[in-house]
Amino acid sequence: MILSTGEETHAIVKEAEKLNWFPSIYLSGAAAGKEIFDTPAGFNGKIFFSFPSSPADQTPDGIKEFQALAEKYKVPAQHLAAQIAAYGACKVLVEALKRSGRDLSREKLIANLEGLNQFETGVTPAITYGPNRRIGALGAYVISVDLQKKQFVPASSWIGID
Repeated sequence: MILSTGEETHAIVKEAEKLNWFPSIYLSGAAAGKEIFDTPAGFNGKIFFSFPSSPADQTPDGIKEFQALAEKYKVPAQHLAAQIAAYGACKVLVEALKRSGRDLSREKLIANLEGLNQFETGVTPAITYGPNRRIGALGAYVISVDLQKKQFVPASSWIGID
């Protein structure tokens, strides 16, 4: 079963529990919130999220840079995964802008983005773009939920699609 939102998931798992039905559930990492830990125990080990990055992708320098930026601008600690993903995307854009130089044009920016090959952001998997590749990291990590310990646990290493 593939669902889209936390509210939708919560409603469906409650109804499934009434029927004593505990299918595997697959969700986008964007739907991962702390309310998932309130899921009925019968779903333990049956809830999976896909994430585009994991803490294993983060280098000490990358995290140090991110934390310095967050402290400087007093960024709240909520939605940390989304903040780190946005920070990685900004690092990609800044690199392409630097490579484009002072005479920036749309064409130059696109060409320089397409020239990124295994670019390390320090917070995401290495990013590669190309003329026919518009997604920087092709793949995901799968994370499961341990409802007893109330924590996320790795269910796979990086699963690439290229």
